[in-house]
Amino acid sequence: MNRRRIIVLGGGIAGLSTAHALALEGEVDVTLVEREPRHDAHSTGRSAEILRVAVDDPVTRALALETDRLLDDPRSAGLDAERLVERTGLIVLADAEPPWADDLGRRGLALRADAASLRDRVPNLRESADALRLEGRAHWIERGGRILGGPLVASLARSTRRAGATLVRSAGDAEVLVDAGRVRGVRLPSGQRLEADGVVVAAGAWSGPIARRLGLDLPLRTTRRHMFLSAPAPGGAAPPVVWDDDAAFYIRREGSRWGLSVCDVREAAPEAPLYPVTPGVQRLAAEALAAWVRGPGGAVPLEESWSGFRDLSPDDRPILGPDPRLPGLHWCCGLGGHGMTLSLGVGRAAASTVLGRPTELATQCTVGRFEFAPA
Repeated sequence: MNRRRIIVLGGGIAGLSTAHALALEGEVDVTLVEREPRHDAHSTGRSAEILRVAVDDPVTRALALETDRLLDDPRSAGLDAERLVERTGLIVLADAEPPWADDLGRRGLALRADAASLRDRVPNLRESADALRLEGRAHWIERGGRILGGPLVASLARSTRRAGATLVRSAGDAEVLVDAGRVRGVRLPSGQRLEADGVVVAAGAWSGPIARRLGLDLPLRTTRRHMFLSAPAPGGAAPPVVWDDDAAFYIRREGSRWGLSVCDVREAAPEAPLYPVTPGVQRLAAEALAAWVRGPGGAVPLEESWSGFRDLSPDDRPILGPDPRLPGLHWCCGLGGHGMTLSLGVGRAAASTVLGRPTELATQCTVGRFEFAPA
């Protein structure tokens, strides 16, 4: 019996994780096609890299918890890295009770507290107490922190290749080939055809445009979010990530600097110029940094800034698995702002659908949960 040939289109964190999970199973021949020379050229390399399992949607939260578990022991996850997460912990400030609080509380993963009381209970926080503002009601999540994005991407690429997959980079914009009503592979800009029995589109912000070129409606909204780095500032050893849900703001330590976002959601299209920095957002970030971080000489200035795409689904849940409207087409997209947090869990769930053994979580992420007008 011939082995199935599967192409994963898109080599960012979603595509790499899916190709890796498929290659580890050893049941299919896997080719990953990435348009750029690097796997982190776009959103994967522009992420805040925060590990946050405190996610409102229960299915997305479960996928985040799966990734959290896999990051604990990279070797058992089939990766060659020693350490992929810096567990500084996460403090979420929220006056109202978030939808995830009871679930994580029952699991022993979140602790309700007054923010000020955490200064004496949380490692490394006391050293930053004079610099970092903390007020109001809080939830302490000890297992939160920062995913080491560069090492994770590099390890996924090495381990995927070692497991037998073919990685094609610098491919340019590939076209999904359709013949006789089903997907047959992709065509590269060079004219080369890569035949396949199935194609998994894991192209992030470009997944929606790919769907439209195939004549399909995919309910993805492409947005842009900014990230900023301050000039060097006092702060001590790496304190927890602090996320203010009410103010829509998060901040973390980046070496001697602060990294922050004002959680802006800007409509965007994946076309040039790809990653501009909006002056209005930069002003908001400077004001937020001045309010949150107290430098000995006054306000700490911003030093670097960038933006990145997020592909959002209507219910903040990924879109995974086969598309019943076009045989041979599979999706792994709609990760929103959770790309790194969902990475390994989403890859395994997406791979399970390709192999015809969808996990319980994968069955709740199908494109079929949305209503579409007749073609």
